[in-house]
Amino acid sequence: MEIVLIIAMILIGAGTAAQTAMNAQLRESLGHTITGSAINFSIGLLCLVGLFLALRIPAPSFSAIAAVPAWAWLGGVIGAVFVAVSSVASRDLGILLTFSLLIAGQVLGSAVLDHFGWMGFAPRPINLMKLVGAILLVVGVLMIKRA
Repeated sequence: MEIVLIIAMILIGAGTAAQTAMNAQLRESLGHTITGSAINFSIGLLCLVGLFLALRIPAPSFSAIAAVPAWAWLGGVIGAVFVAVSSVASRDLGILLTFSLLIAGQVLGSAVLDHFGWMGFAPRPINLMKLVGAILLVVGVLMIKRA
C-alpha cells in the first residue's frame, strides 16, 4: 500500500504543477487572480459535491462540526491563498522555482510540526538525517534560483 501512496503523491505533485499553469491561464484569460481562483474552487466544490452525493456519504452531525478545532477550518484559506499566489508567482518565477520554494516551505514547516507533534500528530523528533535532508533541499532551491 505504501508504494501506491508514494506513486499517487508523485502524480498529484506533477498534477499540481500543471494546475498552477492552468490557474495562471485562468487568471490571464479572466482578468484577475481572484476570479481565476474562484472558478478553480467552484469547479473543485462541484466535483466534491458530486462525489459526496454519488458515494452517499452521510453529513456530519452538528456536534461533530462543533468539535472541530478552530485552526482546522483554516485549511481552505491556505488553499485559496496558494491558488491565488501561485498563479501569479508561476508567471514571474517560473513553475520550477515556484514549486521549489513551495516544497522547501512545506518541508521546513512539516519538520517543525512533526518535531513538536502539533496539530494532532504524534511527535517525530528531528534527527541529523532529517536536518541534512532539509538543508539539502534548501540548497537545491538556491541552485534552481541561481540557474
